[in-house]
Amino acid sequence: MKLFRKKKSEEDDSEFGIVDLFDQHLATEEAVYSDNVLAHLRRIHEPNGYQREKREHDFIDLGMPRSYLDALDEIELTIESQFASALLQPRKRGQGQVVSRWTVRGIHRRELAGIPPSGEPVQIGGLSYTTFRDYALRTEYTFWEVPELTRRAVER
Repeated sequence: MKLFRKKKSEEDDSEFGIVDLFDQHLATEEAVYSDNVLAHLRRIHEPNGYQREKREHDFIDLGMPRSYLDALDEIELTIESQFASALLQPRKRGQGQVVSRWTVRGIHRRELAGIPPSGEPVQIGGLSYTTFRDYALRTEYTFWEVPELTRRAVER
């Protein structure tokens, strides 16, 4: 078996080498991790989704609390970019990490970070770093910012 050969194109019917098979396996695992995090983030941003997700998956939530979930209505989540990496170590399968940059849009209906509700649309940018163990979501660090609300707080 060839060790370092890559397919040149889809039409190339040459044999794959062991490195090619390893690359395919790694890409498949990373795609699974990305898909799981995307589904997880979407569920969190549904009404009462955070509490349900926490109950069902019991992940460790670190970083900033998601207080914006309680302050906004009509929440829409957009994943701006995502990077996944499967961690391959002997005897430690199912470990990986995903970094997701996202944007949430919603209507500011309740107090958020000391800012009274405005009833206006608000955009929040955030970053989540998610880790997996045994193919299950283990920890998530979330950081977010609301430049619009920060500006309003300074103006008060």
